[in-house]
Amino acid sequence: MPSKFKNIEVEIEPLSKHHDFLSFDCYTGYKGDLELNDFIKSDALNETDEGWNRTYAVIAKNTNTVVAFFTIVPESFKILRQVKEEKNKPYTQIPAFKIARLAVDKNFQGCGLGAFLMDYALGFIIQKLIKNGGGRYITVDAFPHRIKWYKENFGFTENTMIKQDGLSFTNLILDTKLYSEKLK
Repeated sequence: MPSKFKNIEVEIEPLSKHHDFLSFDCYTGYKGDLELNDFIKSDALNETDEGWNRTYAVIAKNTNTVVAFFTIVPESFKILRQVKEEKNKPYTQIPAFKIARLAVDKNFQGCGLGAFLMDYALGFIIQKLIKNGGGRYITVDAFPHRIKWYKENFGFTENTMIKQDGLSFTNLILDTKLYSEKLK
């Protein structure tokens, strides 16, 4: 179902070679934005073809122009036995899904497209992947300037089950069981 942002309707579909993503630019002054630009232009299709992840394009309706994208990857994170016992987890290797990348072209930032896309990705993971394959957690590696956005808007918390440096990014985690109960 199309949604409207900045006077254009958008649709979400798996990224393909038929999409125009070479002009995509989310750079707003943060080094991580350059990495996201490079990923969509150089790596996204190859990594999908090789089965590493799946990237979804937000395209302007009736065009092939990518205005935003997100990437999902299955993952797991290892926790110490002590943490396993303290947090009453059944495994030391915790299965999860990661929203590995999420970016909005700078021409479409500030209109709610990023929040819409995050809601879509969370819903997709919970309703399609977790519901049909299991799992409980969704993670995201947040750049320092985005941590507050993930926490305040979606309920992510810092993943205290793993060691992290917090310098280039912080691993955030969402317990989908608690998140789904909050939505009821």
